[in-house]
Amino acid sequence: MNKSSETVYSIKQFVGGLRKNGTAWYWATQALDPSSHIPDIKLTTVCAFLRVKEDPRKLVIIKNERGYDVPGGHIENDESPVAALQREIKEEASAILDSPTPCWILSSNYNLKQTTGIIFFKSYCTLNNFEATQEISERTVLLSEEFLDCYHGNRELMQHLLSNAELPF
Repeated sequence: MNKSSETVYSIKQFVGGLRKNGTAWYWATQALDPSSHIPDIKLTTVCAFLRVKEDPRKLVIIKNERGYDVPGGHIENDESPVAALQREIKEEASAILDSPTPCWILSSNYNLKQTTGIIFFKSYCTLNNFEATQEISERTVLLSEEFLDCYHGNRELMQHLLSNAELPF
């Protein structure tokens, strides 16, 4: 049994920031497994914890204008989350996915009228030749701890998300 199947996850909240009116908004995390029902919220974004088969301890990381991050992007109107993920991973990381599995929903109450969410997947991938673009200046492969050291966002939240991002060797 792998680590992620032995761990029990509950919904956990993280402060996201302040709205223009000064009130706080939150991220809520919900772990998923392959049999999980995806919550009925408006999914706006897909992201992936990608690992290369040659060294599955390491993550594929991109560098954009905000800094180092996991690859991903917005779901277009006519796309499924998996189709959006495949497109974004090809565009940002020049990689091809191998059986992506949903692992997290990160929902936000920033928009008071509708809860929105980001769906995170985990997957092995095949890396193709990478060329920097205006949007993505770098692609690298790092251990989780190395990624957390240079991650531009909420490190506590990302560390929590990484806890359900392992893949079997």
